[in-house]
Amino acid sequence: MSRYIIGDIHGCYKAFLSLLKLIKFNFEKDTLWITGDFVGRGPNSLDVLRFIYKFRKNIFVILGNHEISLLLAYINKKKFKIDPQFMQIIHAPDSSTLIRWLRNQPILKIDEKNKLIMVHAGILPNWNLNDLLKNAKDIENNLKKKQYKIFLNKTCKKNNISNKIWHDNLTEEFRLQLSINIFTRIRYCFSKSIIDMHHKISPKKAPNFIKPWFNFYNTVLNEYNIVFGHWSSLGNYPTPKNIYKLDTGCCWGGELTALKWANKKFFSVKCQ
Repeated sequence: MSRYIIGDIHGCYKAFLSLLKLIKFNFEKDTLWITGDFVGRGPNSLDVLRFIYKFRKNIFVILGNHEISLLLAYINKKKFKIDPQFMQIIHAPDSSTLIRWLRNQPILKIDEKNKLIMVHAGILPNWNLNDLLKNAKDIENNLKKKQYKIFLNKTCKKNNISNKIWHDNLTEEFRLQLSINIFTRIRYCFSKSIIDMHHKISPKKAPNFIKPWFNFYNTVLNEYNIVFGHWSSLGNYPTPKNIYKLDTGCCWGGELTALKWANKKFFSVKCQ
């Protein structure tokens, strides 16, 4: 039995199947973790979503910013111009089943035995483990509620406009909004408590007043291995030895990458 972790698939269904073939994934014995953003941008988001749902007993996902955007699009389909890939899902005959399953998926996954955390984008440097667990659980619980539409509309619209500061006196709404941004969108920070929501480029080209979130000291980073996606422009930029980047730009013509956890071996396939 092996565990594999795959980065952002972004609807690249053919590359996804090719990667599973390359690693000789055994659907009876192996497990697969996916770092989020398995829908959006690529040509076959519905196929990817249906495949994951079909094999959900041994494929485990977390939500990325594109899954959050899909949920937001689903509840506002009459009000906004929506990505064609999302419309394909929204108008599918099984859309209600897929969306219900999607909003019951976690924002964070932790394996205590292996001291392994999977998150889509990253974590705030001044969060401890309790902060991490509480903020993730609060998002997940709100997405599961009957009133999830109200929660999404309050916390996810226009939430990527400016720099954000985390402090102890945040309102509940802003705490949840900022938590979603951190889990699904973070790349750079000004300090351990101030995130930058503008820059997406490689750290090699970034201004020196910001640093990648994983380059700040953090008790969680000191105790756990972390796998994440989201940041394809990282390229070959080095991360700490216990931090594993898995978004290798599949939807931009790069590669789709899997990590075999037991021996830390990487596998990749080219994407068209």
